[in-house]
Amino acid sequence: MHTQSTNLHEVIYVSTRAEGISDHEVVDGIVLPSGIKNRRLNITGCLWFSPRRFLQILEGPRKAVEDVYAAILRDQRHRDITTVSSSPITNRSFSRWGMRALQSDKEQSIQAIIEEYAPGTHVESNVAQAASDQRSVLEQIRVYLIHLANAEHATK
Repeated sequence: MHTQSTNLHEVIYVSTRAEGISDHEVVDGIVLPSGIKNRRLNITGCLWFSPRRFLQILEGPRKAVEDVYAAILRDQRHRDITTVSSSPITNRSFSRWGMRALQSDKEQSIQAIIEEYAPGTHVESNVAQAASDQRSVLEQIRVYLIHLANAEHATK
């Protein structure tokens, strides 16, 4: 579901989960407090995490999103943070959730996710892509997370 608003901004990033950070700490120390804070700041989004990786989409007012992302960049629970995208958007993709958490017990790389939903696309953190290719990949990531979020929500 997309919700329209003005002055919306989106940040998508990937990172490596710091050593020793348990799933319990991810949920209780990141997801739950962030969901409350995000709602207060009018931020919505989704956090996918596996035993080693994070992939997150943050969306909301530009300043609020940038402030939250700046805090994430300083968070010691993240390593090797790569900004995939930071840009204005016209619609929210995760308007129902301050922080939708999706856990994967598989050690699936971000590249594997992209390959599954955007075959033939290769994303390296240090290689710039053409803008049209990047938009396509970002949309595939968004569609994948929306699909997971809605499918998991429907089964509960």
